[in-house]
Formats: sequence, structure tokens, C-alpha cells
Amino acid sequence: MSKFILDCSVFMSWCLNEETVETSSKILKSIIKNEIVVPCLWVYEVTNTLTTSVRRNKLSVAETHHLINDIQLLPIEFDKPTIEDMFSIFNIANEHKLSAYDAAYIELALRTNTPIASFDKDVIKVAKKLGIKIFNG
Repeated sequence: MSKFILDCSVFMSWCLNEETVETSSKILKSIIKNEIVVPCLWVYEVTNTLTTSVRRNKLSVAETHHLINDIQLLPIEFDKPTIEDMFSIFNIANEHKLSAYDAAYIELALRTNTPIASFDKDVIKVAKKLGIKIFNG
């Protein structure tokens, strides 16, 4: 069984039935034969996107509760960053003009030698530049 890093953009595309839902569904279906690893900030990113989606009437509160319950069923490993990881995240963010949040996904992929699933163009660009494999399902 192998692992991949699941960016918030992929998960939320699936939740919100966006135009990339076909690709995100393919990635999420591959969970059966793979494990997911995410930085701890993933919880806050997903929660923030769900909250914003409710406020914009894209999702109901009931739908959001259902999605959160579904998340509990996913085999997600939450990576806990260290102070040393902060240096790496900062350096990646600074060097590649990324947010610290996006750099956290890149740092995790580099540190664990794990492919990343993302729809964020900047994350994909930097990942490719640094030799990180892009996971497409």
C-alpha cells in the first residue's frame, strides 16, 4: 500500500461538485489501495472552506455535517510538524513565493518522499520543480 498527500483543493472539489470533480473522484476512489497523509492544517483549511460554502449557500449545514462524518471514515494520517519543519516550510514559502500553508504540503511531500494530489497551480508548479510526483489517482 502506498501513500499520497491530499491537498484541500482536491478534497473540496469533490465535496462541492466543481468542474474538477471527475479527477478528484478518481483520486479519492484510489484511497482503497492507498493511504492519505495531510499536514495538520488540512483540518482548518477544510473546515474554513466548508464554513464559507455554507455562508455562500453552496452547502447546507446538514450536508456539511454529513461530509465531516464522511471524513472520519477516511484513512487519513495527520502529520505533526516540528520546529525543524518550520524552517523548511519557511524556506520553501520564501524561495518559491508560496503561502506557508501551501509550502507545508510541499515540505511534507519532500520530507516523506510522497506524491501530492493538488489542483493548486502554484503547488503543482513548485512540486514539479522540486521533483515531487503529482498523484492523479
